[in-house]
Amino acid sequence: SAKLRYFNLQNLTNVAWSYSHLKVCDDLLSEVAAVAHSRIHDMNVQDLAQLALTLVFSRRANFGLKEDLGDDGVLGSRDLTLALVVEVTKAMVQKIRQPGVTTPDDAWIVHDLVLVWLEEKVASELLGDSWNMLDAYMAGLHDQVLDFLRNTPLLARALACGSVVQSAHVPIYEQSFRELDIRSLGIKYTGMLLSELGLTD
Repeated sequence: SAKLRYFNLQNLTNVAWSYSHLKVCDDLLSEVAAVAHSRIHDMNVQDLAQLALTLVFSRRANFGLKEDLGDDGVLGSRDLTLALVVEVTKAMVQKIRQPGVTTPDDAWIVHDLVLVWLEEKVASELLGDSWNMLDAYMAGLHDQVLDFLRNTPLLARALACGSVVQSAHVPIYEQSFRELDIRSLGIKYTGMLLSELGLTD
């Protein structure tokens, strides 16, 4: 464990990811979390996303969905884990503010990270403008997808007009959607989108 401080950041976040999935070496995972926290400001987007996914997985997949998770999924201690959640989110939001540095995937991963650990009201209190900006960014992605699904002219033309015509539209539609570069809207805004499309109650 004394060697952790010599790990590069990619190796460090990979160790955190692996150990949290395998559910082994809790003591070492606690040390990894502490070292990662001390080096967050040196992390690139990939490192931050990996650490965010580790924290999300630790909270949800290992311990299941329950009304009150308490301390389930903490890395080391609750205080350290929440400090990681806050600092990873703030660091990623700083990256998001820089044009061309991140993708929508980076945003929804961190947005989900906050939501699996904190209530939105608490997130707003702890993260302030960082949470407001991140949530507004995700709302904007949601609006893009909803607008695309509701207003894309191809959808209006791809009615019951024959399989040949429809099959010609599909590749164009798929390409147009891929250009949005949005693979997920995360927990909150995926649910909202499905509801607005009438697919859920």
